[in-house]
Amino acid sequence: MKDAIRKNIEIKSFIDSFKKKNFPLWIDKLTFPRLFFLWMLSIIAFGFIYSRFGSGNSMLYSTIDKSPTSSLRNTIYFSFVTATTTGFGDIVPFGLFKFLAIIEVVLGMFLLAFVTSKLVSIKQDIILNELYEISFYENVTKLRSAMILFRQNINSLISDVEEGKKDKFRLRNLDNYISSLEVTLKEIMFLFTKRGDSDFIKKLDPLNKELVLNNVLMSLDKISELFNILKEKKISCTNDSTRSLIEDCIFTTDEILSKIKATKNFDDVKIADFRLRYNNILAKLKPFSK
Repeated sequence: MKDAIRKNIEIKSFIDSFKKKNFPLWIDKLTFPRLFFLWMLSIIAFGFIYSRFGSGNSMLYSTIDKSPTSSLRNTIYFSFVTATTTGFGDIVPFGLFKFLAIIEVVLGMFLLAFVTSKLVSIKQDIILNELYEISFYENVTKLRSAMILFRQNINSLISDVEEGKKDKFRLRNLDNYISSLEVTLKEIMFLFTKRGDSDFIKKLDPLNKELVLNNVLMSLDKISELFNILKEKKISCTNDSTRSLIEDCIFTTDEILSKIKATKNFDDVKIADFRLRYNNILAKLKPFSK
């Protein structure tokens, strides 16, 4: 009973150490050419062993020539048909080479399974990558559409105020509009700060970054335009909640600009232009965020 428990403990510790070494993860990261090379290398290595270490008891025997064979051409051929479990029977192992052939069969099937699965996964990766790319840029389009909708709502409020329509219900929705912009800005910041080496972790290209950032600045500028008109009309609609939302929008936009500068996707002139536009908008928004 104690021996069985000890063996179970030893097996469990072996499995745990195997997991800690991340061997399955290492195999999974191997590319198809490297896996195929590893498989072919193992076949050639076994063929070399059959050729160099044959003896009176351990050898490969040709049933066609009725004699032992140790030529490298024949041993590599035997190694290949053994690794692929073909086994034509024209060459058979004797002695310790029987056990060596069993080891090669197990190893060969293991590597062949990985080579085959890697071939299948390459096609799956291509399909998944295309689907993810479509989904990714749909999300980018959705964010840009959200900011366009935000500016349309603000424009509508501006028109009402200029025409003398005191729609208090719509002005009360201002916090909701700004809150929706804040959520959109945070999603944009996530896109700009996404990190990773995987093919499935997409990053915005410079053109889309510029389009998105222009939308962000235009949206903030539209808020400042609304508040300046409200100030001119002596209509008060800012409260602690509104000011807090504006501060959050300013903070998030500042983070986005910092991340863009760090990625170095734009030249210094374009970054300076974005920063100048942002500072001008910020100067107009600051009085309403305090």
